Formats: sequence, C-alpha cells, structure tokens
Amino acid sequence: MTADPGVLQLALMVSLLSGFSTGVGGLLVVLQGKPTDASVGIMEAFSAGVMLYLSIGDLWWPAAAGEVGPGLACFAFVVGAVLFGLVLRLVPDEQIMATFALSSRSDSSRSIRTGLITMATISLHNFPEGVAVLLSTMRGLKVGVLFAVALSLHNVPEGMSVAAPVYYATHNVGLAIGLPLLSGLFEPLGAALAGLLLLPYVTEFRLLAMLSVVGGIMAGLSIQELLPSGVQHAGRRRASVACATGACVCFATLRVLDWSLG
Repeated sequence: MTADPGVLQLALMVSLLSGFSTGVGGLLVVLQGKPTDASVGIMEAFSAGVMLYLSIGDLWWPAAAGEVGPGLACFAFVVGAVLFGLVLRLVPDEQIMATFALSSRSDSSRSIRTGLITMATISLHNFPEGVAVLLSTMRGLKVGVLFAVALSLHNVPEGMSVAAPVYYATHNVGLAIGLPLLSGLFEPLGAALAGLLLLPYVTEFRLLAMLSVVGGIMAGLSIQELLPSGVQHAGRRRASVACATGACVCFATLRVLDWSLG
C-alpha cells in the first residue's frame, strides 16, 4: 500500500489543521488573562475528562471491539499506563526547577512538571493520529477532512491542558502557546512519516494496538496528573464537575461527528 503524492499533500494539510488546534488551546488560555488557582484547576479537570473519555471510548474500545480483541487491547492499555508511570519517575522536580529558573520546590514546579508530561503524552497521542488522518484521507477527502475536524475539536482542550499549568507557573505567553503547538505538530509528522516510510507496514491491527497503548498513557496522565492537580487548584467539587463536563462534551462532539460521517 502506497500513498499517492497528491493524497499525501492533502493529508499533510488536514493534519496540520488538526495539529494547529492544540496551539489554539494555548491561545485561549492566554486570552483569559492571568490564571487563578480555580481557573487552572477547572481547565485541568475538564481536560482530564476529555482525555479519559478519549482514552477509553475512542482509543481502547475500537481496538477491543475490532481486530485487536478485548484481551490484547486491555494488555496494550495496561502497558501504556505502566509506561506513563515510568515516565513520571524520569521527570524530577529538581531538573524542572533548574530548567525554568524556579527558586524553590513549589506549586510552580509541579505545574511545570504537569505541563511538560502532558505535552509529551499528547505528542505520543498525536503521532498515530497523524497516521490515521493519512489513512482516512486515502479513503476520500471528505472522510479525511471530517476526521481531522473531529481531532481538532478534542485537540483544543488538550492544548489547554498543556498551556494552563505552564502559563500559571511562568506567565510566559510564548511557552503557553508554543509548547501546545509543538505537541500538535507531531500529527502532521506522523502523517508524513507514514506516507513516506511506514505505510507498507501499517495495518489496521497495528494502528489500533498502538492507539490502545496511547489510550493507557492518556488515562494514566488524567488520573495521576491532571485530575489531582485540578483538585488541588480548584477543589474537589469544582474539579469533579469540570471532569464530568469534559467527558460529556467530548462524547457529544464525537457522536455528532460520527453522525456527520454517516
């Protein structure tokens, strides 16, 4: 299976559109002005709800119900969650404080840590999504564009989940917009590498298994980082409502787009 050059160009264009939407999430955070504890916590919890729904309903379930099967999909999901736990151990607060010139171990260092880990997780998530955009575009431009629109809508809160803790800790507009945008660029990178090098080896089974692993990583991020940080900043009640709202909004958005795809 090979990609026609014209199809590859279209896939890169629609994946760029989807990837840039993470930068839009960062821009929305900046436009809200100086973040408060409550606003950061609500954005983190809302993003956690979006990611929890995506990790189970949009990444694990298609693998479990499809070629991968429930047993292997569960195994891949757990592998992803374990990998995320290992990543947490590789990001010490001391290194973060030195990199961003934070003077003491504080809430700022934890916020930066949350933002960087979220960025890394979303980048891993966006790479196979770029492959999926290419495969969708090969089935037709309409399918590829609608798929990219669906990704764009959930990439916005993902961008917010990176930007909110970073902007809260540093008040740096460039970092708040640039880091989400950088993670979004892994989507067209995935489409480009798949079209040029990986497409002969990409099967539906492998793609679904890869996305199931990413689902475990995203679930670990939501449960271990974003939701606890949201509770810390906004309180348990507001964080719980924001998390549930994020999951419901994500569910409704994806159902509407599924209906649009027919």
